[in-house]
Amino acid sequence: MEAPIEIYQLGVQLFGVSIVLLAVLSIFLIKPYRPIYLFMLAIPSIAAVAYLLMANEIGFIAVDGHPVNTVRYADWVVTTPMLLYILGTFLIPDSKTKQGDILRLVINDVLMIIFGFVANLMTSPYLKYGAFAISSVFYFMVINMLLTHMFRSEGTAKTEQGYKIILLMSWALLVLWSLYPAVWIFGIKGNGLIDASSQSGLFLALDLAAKVGYSGLLLWFLRIRGKKDVGD
Repeated sequence: MEAPIEIYQLGVQLFGVSIVLLAVLSIFLIKPYRPIYLFMLAIPSIAAVAYLLMANEIGFIAVDGHPVNTVRYADWVVTTPMLLYILGTFLIPDSKTKQGDILRLVINDVLMIIFGFVANLMTSPYLKYGAFAISSVFYFMVINMLLTHMFRSEGTAKTEQGYKIILLMSWALLVLWSLYPAVWIFGIKGNGLIDASSQSGLFLALDLAAKVGYSGLLLWFLRIRGKKDVGD
């Protein structure tokens, strides 16, 4: 069982540099928006710790002769609900049902990750793809909820430009998250068209885009929203 250690070491370095850069850029935010941005910065920070553990070959188990990365799924089950919470905070309009809608997003997301992990533990093709199918159902439920709110209102963006950034964040999440299962299908636990190193490299690229890129978009959005608040 071989793990692509070099990919994980690269992940530690790239996430580390990105976190420092994003932290420095946070000084341009007005104080009321710094706490939620620091909450966002916890997401790439958790990913950096996960890649550090993976680089030290911690958290791998062998299933059917292939390495299953438990740390990666632990990272996802923590950080993806955080991403959805932040997006839901600004995408979903303020109402009595807002917190309930965000909670449903998070629950569906966690179940999606759990069944995705279960699929990696199955040696029977029927059970493996069955768990993957269940995971996909929860993913489509997340997509449906996001799309519903994306086209229903302008959320809490306050400005047209801010709303466009929120839509960009929403579309980025939908597109990037759709690529994760595609990598899994073509990876070592799917049909095996790509090897472990290529799969880990693709997951690293997606993690960076989904977490560091998302942090950059949130910074952009909060700066615009902060200028609007100051102007008011």
